[in-house]
Amino acid sequence: MTKLLAQLLNGFLNDIKFFSNYTLNYIKMRRLNMFLLLLLPIFIFSQTNEEFSIFSQILSEKIEKSKKKIVLQKETYFLTSEKQKEFKYKYLKTNFKDLELETFNDFKNQNNKKFIFENKFDKKLNVTFIDNKEITALFKSHTGWEDFYKKYKNAIGIIEFSRIGFNKSKPQALLYYSKTSGFSNGHGNYIFLKKINGKWIKVLEVMAWIS
Repeated sequence: MTKLLAQLLNGFLNDIKFFSNYTLNYIKMRRLNMFLLLLLPIFIFSQTNEEFSIFSQILSEKIEKSKKKIVLQKETYFLTSEKQKEFKYKYLKTNFKDLELETFNDFKNQNNKKFIFENKFDKKLNVTFIDNKEITALFKSHTGWEDFYKKYKNAIGIIEFSRIGFNKSKPQALLYYSKTSGFSNGHGNYIFLKKINGKWIKVLEVMAWIS
């Protein structure tokens, strides 16, 4: 009987130990998960803010001096499945010698679907948005650009951005920018930047297309 009680007591103590460890591990895991959940939005928003800082910088350099209105396509440029196949690292590496594969891959991943812009741009830039639906409606007619400039007086044309690819090991960034001002008046470029002394510097810009 004594032996049986001792076995039962020993089993009970082992159960307590097991559940104590389980509870402790559960609490630790919950704390870790909560910590990671807190980190995730910080990472996402920090990158998005970094993106908008670069977008504003590019617009300031290209548009502000002209004093023209900025009309920005609300949906970002994206790589369709066909474009994904054609878009090769070697092609850009030829021009952007320091471009890392990590930056290139992040650019491709960021742009495998469209992203809707929020207006986080520098207010001095006076950015106006135009969406795909309105663009399609405007340019059904041969007077599309004439109608566009009637509505968006003093506009420089339509600007389009991709999302920006970043790397983690070194601060570098890759994006696509285009400006179209008429049926046969437009161009698209890839822009490569580096962060030097805390500021993004445009290293090189390579033309992707021209009309």
